[in-house]
Amino acid sequence: WQTEAAQARQAFLATFWTQLSLEDEDFLESCFNDRSQIVRQLAAQMLGSLADSRFLTQILERLSGYISVKQGRIKQTLEINLPSKYDKAWARAGIKEKPPSHLEVGLKAGWLYQMLLLVRPSFWLAHLGLSPETYLKMLRKTDFADTLYHALTTATKAHRDSPLVAMLVRQSKKIEVVLNTLADLAEALPDNEREIILQESLKNKTFSTWTQINQVVDLFPNGMSSNLSKILIDNSQPLLLKKQQQGFYYSHYALNSLAVVLAPSCYQELSTTLGKWMQSNTEPHPATENFLKIYGFRYQMTQEFA
Repeated sequence: WQTEAAQARQAFLATFWTQLSLEDEDFLESCFNDRSQIVRQLAAQMLGSLADSRFLTQILERLSGYISVKQGRIKQTLEINLPSKYDKAWARAGIKEKPPSHLEVGLKAGWLYQMLLLVRPSFWLAHLGLSPETYLKMLRKTDFADTLYHALTTATKAHRDSPLVAMLVRQSKKIEVVLNTLADLAEALPDNEREIILQESLKNKTFSTWTQINQVVDLFPNGMSSNLSKILIDNSQPLLLKKQQQGFYYSHYALNSLAVVLAPSCYQELSTTLGKWMQSNTEPHPATENFLKIYGFRYQMTQEFA
């Protein structure tokens, strides 16, 4: 193990996420002595995702000294007390004394940020006794709102904490924020959960740009279900039926990509609608025409193999 390159050790350790269990605890703890900071941090994150691990108990106790819920006369608030100094023992869990420059936070806030990344957010919120929605509202009212929110989203992705992903996406009110959040945290969600969340979001939101449609396509490289395809088609029709004067490249690229992932079962209904529109327009947009050709070819192929 120690003779392997740091990159190889990191890649091997990452495979543990799929079937992580307490049987891995001793080995993961031994990684605290690894030469690589990334390997140490990854091992700590995995232990922070194990409900009954010794490390989780320790890090939750440590965090409780820095972040606590204060009960006021009317409502609760988050009380933040930053670490006063760096503990060299933290290096065993991959916490750097000098936080990465891209964080753009102070030294002490950077230590707290790195600690929060080591704990599965669901476990941390349960320890505080707060729902995700309440925690999000409370952190926004602190002096460290950006740091705490960034830690929450980054830890959610690192720990593949799907309930938190769903909450963060549902908190978004604008379609562009929904798509950006979902794209950033997509790795933590299986395709079916991505579909459910997106379907919910599209009930009261509509697309306004081709870029947004392309973002949705990128979320489902393996194709979409019939239900999501129907919702997406209905939501996209204002753009599909709009005469295109500008942005040819974006519309062409988005439509070609869309034709590859939509469920073939929705082709006939959509082709009828677009066909009527194209007949009534003397200058139909070439991207729409090409979209129907690609989508129609996929539909024909599924009929051949049915």
